[in-house]
Amino acid sequence: MLANPLAAAPQAPAYAPQRVANAAGPTKLRDIERALIARTLEEVGWVVGGPKGAAAKLGLQRTTLIHKMKKLQISRPSQSDGRLKLSSAEVWA
Repeated sequence: MLANPLAAAPQAPAYAPQRVANAAGPTKLRDIERALIARTLEEVGWVVGGPKGAAAKLGLQRTTLIHKMKKLQISRPSQSDGRLKLSSAEVWA
């Protein structure tokens, strides 16, 4: 008689919800995606493409990252202030 192949299958760990480390941080998926892309761009010196660029680090095609940057209104900061440009809709009151 053959042994049951499912009997030896490892059990998946039980789902345990994770606490959000910073409740004051972004809460919408769009905000989280924007923050991750902006942080990655800053880390790589705003290099979008290439093997050491932001697209490669994020696991995206260069054109996909460019599309997301446009959609999320992320643009390279000017050389004078070095700060990330935000749209007028994102100015917090």
